[in-house]
Amino acid sequence: MATNHRLATTGRKIVCDTLGIAVPVSEGAVGSMATIPLPGPAGAGGTGDPDPLTDRLRHEWNIEVSVFSWRDWPNRLLRLSAQMYNTESDYERLAAALSVEL
Repeated sequence: MATNHRLATTGRKIVCDTLGIAVPVSEGAVGSMATIPLPGPAGAGGTGDPDPLTDRLRHEWNIEVSVFSWRDWPNRLLRLSAQMYNTESDYERLAAALSVEL
């Protein structure tokens, strides 16, 4: 659990730094998953529905993450998760893909 937590917070920092997003909550509020508000307005999906960016990341970049809209939140959200098989380079690749897609 501690390894996954460190990886999730490191991955979140990589994505936030690359996109110029302030880290939204303290590390203590993150387990093995972190939610990152993405720049720009909420996508075409409704509350809780997958955003088209999810499919683009999956099919064009071979990256599996969830991007969705949420009630009372003006931006899309990305759910980043960490498991033992993930590496920092996975999050660097995600950040690079998001830089292109956004």
